[in-house]
Amino acid sequence: MAFTFSGYWQLGSGYYRGSVEQRVNNRFGLILCGVVLFVMFALYSWDMKSCFDPDELFYYKSSQSLSDYKNIFAPKYFNEPRFQKPPLFYLLVFLSFKLFGVSWFSARLVSVAASVLTVVVVYLLGLKMFDREKAFLAAGATATAALFFRFGRVALPEMTMLFFIVTAAYFGYRAFTEKRTGLFYAAFLAMALGTFVKGPIAFIIPLAVFIVFKATNRRELEGVNVPWFKGSLLVAASALLWLVPAALIYGREFTNHIVGVEIVDRFKDKSTALSLTGQAAHYFKKISFYFPVLIAQYLPWSAILPGALLFTIKNRARPDRPLERKYLVLWVVTGFIFFTALPAKRMHYVMSLFPFLSLYLVSFLDLEDLKLRKVMKNLLYTAVGVYLASAVLLFPLIFSDGVDRLAVKAKVMTEKDNVPLAVSWRLDPQEVELHLDRPVVTIWGGYFDDRSKKTSVFDGVELTPRRDGLLFYLLADERFMTGEGTYYITFVLDQVKRFHGDKIRLDKVNTDWRWRKTILFKKCIEDTRKDPGSVIQNLERAFQEDVHLIGVYKE
Repeated sequence: MAFTFSGYWQLGSGYYRGSVEQRVNNRFGLILCGVVLFVMFALYSWDMKSCFDPDELFYYKSSQSLSDYKNIFAPKYFNEPRFQKPPLFYLLVFLSFKLFGVSWFSARLVSVAASVLTVVVVYLLGLKMFDREKAFLAAGATATAALFFRFGRVALPEMTMLFFIVTAAYFGYRAFTEKRTGLFYAAFLAMALGTFVKGPIAFIIPLAVFIVFKATNRRELEGVNVPWFKGSLLVAASALLWLVPAALIYGREFTNHIVGVEIVDRFKDKSTALSLTGQAAHYFKKISFYFPVLIAQYLPWSAILPGALLFTIKNRARPDRPLERKYLVLWVVTGFIFFTALPAKRMHYVMSLFPFLSLYLVSFLDLEDLKLRKVMKNLLYTAVGVYLASAVLLFPLIFSDGVDRLAVKAKVMTEKDNVPLAVSWRLDPQEVELHLDRPVVTIWGGYFDDRSKKTSVFDGVELTPRRDGLLFYLLADERFMTGEGTYYITFVLDQVKRFHGDKIRLDKVNTDWRWRKTILFKKCIEDTRKDPGSVIQNLERAFQEDVHLIGVYKE
């Protein structure tokens, strides 16, 4: 008896020690992965241009204005209120500024943290659905998708909203499968916070998934009570926390923006000038927009998606984990249909599909196959290595180009002579604004027509430049260096005078400077088809000038 008891004691203590060691190893592994992810997304994010997106400047400057609490409902961008997004993301960036000082690293830290947390939630959802190894691979695939990596290191609200969407999916899944109504409130709270970051998309898609999932799995989800009304009320209350005060403070200026820009423009997609038939043609022309975008932006993992889909077709009756796969498919399909149905197309919308695509992808992997497991992990580690190397070696070269030198020259000119400026269309105004620390007045020009020697882009357009603006933004091209370009400048000048009188004239400044070069692949391919033996020459001809600086002087 003593021997038996002793044996059991030794076995039990060994098991306990083993389980403790395993938990310690698991936690250490998770911490290590978290550090690697943080470094991958944050590396060189302190460099102003190492991962610059022009819209970052809006959030960088506007968040600083929250030092005056009156600006919370409409952060100021160079003293102009911004109504483009709800205030939560601005508040998070402002908090980061307060904790770590005002810098680009602090501004981007919110997105870096949100991307790491999103990957963690994907891992937790994978643990609930499958096992530790599949959860790890799904989290890794999400983190190393091309578009996810890009938005994980820029000061834009997309990644923060995605974190709340994935969090809603996690709590929703647990609420459905564990039949715990309280977890639904956590899911709706995540939707509310996501709505407070970027608008109703963070509520519409999760709600649609929950409704369809509940309706199509009545037998499996019998006894699950979803607090539809109370949950939706929670989301509506979070939206009204911004909409009502902002409407009271700014009145028609705010409501006109919300209705006209955030709602009408998104559904019209700049096709309001077209006839009804023209609008329909414009809409259906872009109906397949997200198919190539999804393939390109989900690399490297989109390369193995077809294999997973074929496996799905061959194993339709596969009994294991059908509820989990149905849940994941609903997230992917609902989001894809919703974004496709919207006339306004934005490449980054597909990023919200990546966590669920990754989980669905790994759900079919037989990781008992050591070769398959090795291939998947090697692909993951290679992707992480490529991103780390790119952040250190490649991105500083790509993003820190001649545009910076152009902007610095523009700053010297404006400070010395108080000279407003104009730049050509390839250079986003915010890129120059970044250096000048002053806003850009935007005047949209048009592409010069070689055949007709004229353009009518300004006809019927009312120019409403930003207050305190110093720069004019023209849509133009390399023809500024030719006689045709001189005609174009004269035409633009005439149009500007229509709205600004005779106080402005245009002059070319240093058009021989090559600030940035772009290769026109389509031109290269067409030339190569005509003359296959001159590939190098065709490649050289395909390089075109992008940026020319034009001075706008006050008379």
